[in-house]
Amino acid sequence: MAIFKTALSDPVFLRGGNGSTGNSSSSNVRANVASLHRAGIPILSGKHDRHTQRERQHLVDAGPTPAEAINAAISVAAKYHRLTDRGVIAPG
Repeated sequence: MAIFKTALSDPVFLRGGNGSTGNSSSSNVRANVASLHRAGIPILSGKHDRHTQRERQHLVDAGPTPAEAINAAISVAAKYHRLTDRGVIAPG
């Protein structure tokens, strides 16, 4: 979400050849994330980029709790990338 919002300031981003950005607005992205969250579809997020904190805030603004936004980049991402040796703090 943070990368998309930043890219919207670039007039060339998502023009698709006809000069239109179509359905590509940050409010549409936020609405789509909110719909996915309400439907119970897991939201994954990156964690190793310069947009990390803004991404968490954008997720929270779309509906997930702060804990869900953090887990989107850690435990949920590890689960769906099948990284069984990371993503949680646990004994051992």
